[in-house]
Amino acid sequence: MKNLLVITVLSMTINVIAQQENNSLPGNTELPSSDAELNALAELESGNYKYSVSDYFKKPEQSSFKFSPDGKYFSFRQRDEQGKSHVYVKSTKTDEVEMAIEEGEDLIRGYGWANNSRLLYIKDKGGDENYHIYACDINGENSIDLTPFEGVKANFSNLLEDQDDYIIVELNKNNKQIFEPYKLNIETGALFQLYQNKNVEEPIAGYTFDKDGNLRGYT
Repeated sequence: MKNLLVITVLSMTINVIAQQENNSLPGNTELPSSDAELNALAELESGNYKYSVSDYFKKPEQSSFKFSPDGKYFSFRQRDEQGKSHVYVKSTKTDEVEMAIEEGEDLIRGYGWANNSRLLYIKDKGGDENYHIYACDINGENSIDLTPFEGVKANFSNLLEDQDDYIIVELNKNNKQIFEPYKLNIETGALFQLYQNKNVEEPIAGYTFDKDGNLRGYT
């Protein structure tokens, strides 16, 4: 028994020593930049940059950067001297920039790409929080209010991967207390109801659709 214990201890000691001898950093240690390379990069920087407290709290001049699905364009919001935050589209190939959505008295609450040629954006009227969903071309043309219903609030739900002219939205169009899902054409505004939610006592809170727009579940 004593000999077995001695052999076990020796075996464990040998394993520890072997692990220590083979202890090395994982991966390719030649990939990270050397100290000399990092110092050379640091020396390329010049100037004395000072920041004030206001720099950390002021609103950015540009924000909300988004790429088009095909990566040929990216969009962003840029604030003008009057504080309005317009949406611009820039070509990743030519660097040409063009205003797509001009913010007026009614603020743009959010925006995004519907497909490679159309943008979606959300606004209400006079701050009434009855949000409408709009669409326009990337050059700002062919703008349309997709949900032009008075007193109705629209919520964006889904893009449809294989039907890029359509999106799914939720509207309280039939009952102000209940939101129901609709398939919406972003070119024409044509609207198709996908499901009826009639139980006011236990309304459906959310819907789950697949990439083809088929309802798969709700909560």
